[in-house]
Amino acid sequence: MADITKRRVDELSEGRGRDLFVLCCAVHDVGKATPSFQVKNVELAALVVTAGLPLPRAAAKARWHHSHAGRAILEDYFDHLGLTGLGWVAVLVEGHHGRFDVQPFSRLGHGGAPWERVQFELVEAVERLLGVRWAELSLTQPSRSLQLEMSGFMVMAAWIASCDLVVGLG
Repeated sequence: MADITKRRVDELSEGRGRDLFVLCCAVHDVGKATPSFQVKNVELAALVVTAGLPLPRAAAKARWHHSHAGRAILEDYFDHLGLTGLGWVAVLVEGHHGRFDVQPFSRLGHGGAPWERVQFELVEAVERLLGVRWAELSLTQPSRSLQLEMSGFMVMAAWIASCDLVVGLG
């Protein structure tokens, strides 16, 4: 990230720009914790059912991209915590594949209460592992241009993290 971008992200997060960016990147795939994503692989879906989570038939038809699901999960999580004004963060996470859904969308593939519990636990686990909680961050909404810049860096970070060359180095 360019120094000016780092400064601008720090300004909107009271000096915690790195924490904000790392947290956004770390939760970018939380939308995969939905029935509509889990039904994509029959063997893995069976493990999900064995673990006690329902996979409703409607989930297979939902065609709900995990990036949109991630946005919905974070919106619900922020509401659950009583955090307001963070919708832009959820949209950043949604954009990690370079696309955004500006229209309201159906939550058919979301999974309901049992899945919401798991989704929230995943976000909380990420917070614990990183030592950063959304509720601790004092954030102001950045300009649209800074949001797009941050989104671009998240797209790049997600791409690098999933690159076979990087994964193969571990």
